[in-house]
Amino acid sequence: MGVKMAKFLRQSWVHKRTLFVITAVGLILATAVVWISCTTGRNQPSIVSMAANDLPIAKLTRYTRNPLLRNGPEPYDFDKTGPRVVLKLGLGYYRMWYEAVAGDGLTTVGYATSADGLMWNKEGVVISPSEAWEKEEISPNSILLEDGVFKMWYHGGGYIRDKRRLGNGRIGYATSTDGISWTKYKGNPVVDIGPAGSFDDIQVAEPRVFHFSSGYRMYYTGQNGSTNRTSLGMASSPDGIHWIKYEGNPILNREAWGGFWGGAFFPENGIWHLWHGVIIESGDRQSTSHDDVRSGLGYMWSADGLSWKDGMSNPVLVQNADREAADHGLVGDSVSGYRDGDTYRIMYTGFNSNLFGKLGRFEGICLATIEATHHSSPTTIKTTTQ
Repeated sequence: MGVKMAKFLRQSWVHKRTLFVITAVGLILATAVVWISCTTGRNQPSIVSMAANDLPIAKLTRYTRNPLLRNGPEPYDFDKTGPRVVLKLGLGYYRMWYEAVAGDGLTTVGYATSADGLMWNKEGVVISPSEAWEKEEISPNSILLEDGVFKMWYHGGGYIRDKRRLGNGRIGYATSTDGISWTKYKGNPVVDIGPAGSFDDIQVAEPRVFHFSSGYRMYYTGQNGSTNRTSLGMASSPDGIHWIKYEGNPILNREAWGGFWGGAFFPENGIWHLWHGVIIESGDRQSTSHDDVRSGLGYMWSADGLSWKDGMSNPVLVQNADREAADHGLVGDSVSGYRDGDTYRIMYTGFNSNLFGKLGRFEGICLATIEATHHSSPTTIKTTTQ
């Protein structure tokens, strides 16, 4: 274990139930996952040993009724339904906040509700860009519900010109008591781009936030201006507002991260699971144009959330061979997810230039699933952060 990683773990994640084992080859940290409970606060399940059946090695199963949420015909999301957060707040009560891109490029937070997480009803726009640093973009990426308060982390700073996204990306924070009326933090942005030459010198985006007894952990996607490639970074915070980037960033470099944005993270029973988008092949390695890219989803796992290993069956989902399918032209871009009972629901961006051969351009939210490896779910989760 490197000096930077050890220093970071000592400062950010040590608590009274962390078990340290000193061996001849170094220091191994076995960290128990802490979950947010509906009724009892933060409870810590026991640490389990790694076993073959702890890892979901199968391919993902594509939802047969994709798309999950299509762009349009509403004007506020006519061009795209993008990054999204889903909270399951009880039996038959699902809520979604998603990136809504209008035909002119204005990007706001759309809101939708569902009784099963499959059939969604759009409810309109709940947040719009209003601060100078946000430019023409607010994209919701992570929400925790804590003590009756919805806490959202989002990225902003982009604008569309000539069908290209321009501008820097930074991370902001907002709160709400009902999930509809939001108050932005006056000190935004809470995470800024890095210095010139760093892996995140033009974009910090797509945060995924988790709250443990020792503080908050954020995974985010950084983009470097000279290469235009993305990598995975991490930061820690005592309060979810004041963040310190991990000194060993990026924790997944541009080759390992796969070329896209965000990921579906699940810390369960001492193991971190991650599904993320990957560029399988591209005529132009700098390009993420739908016409240039063959794409899919990959799976990785980690014992500490820092050092990651590839799964055995990658890619676990590829573009649909059906030319009329919602994800024929793209699988990936922005990936997120949540656990519903014994199922991981993995959401991703799909693209088709003419959906079902008659409905016109589609760029929106699709769904794939896989059975969870641990059927005895951790303490009931009141919050969803993917």
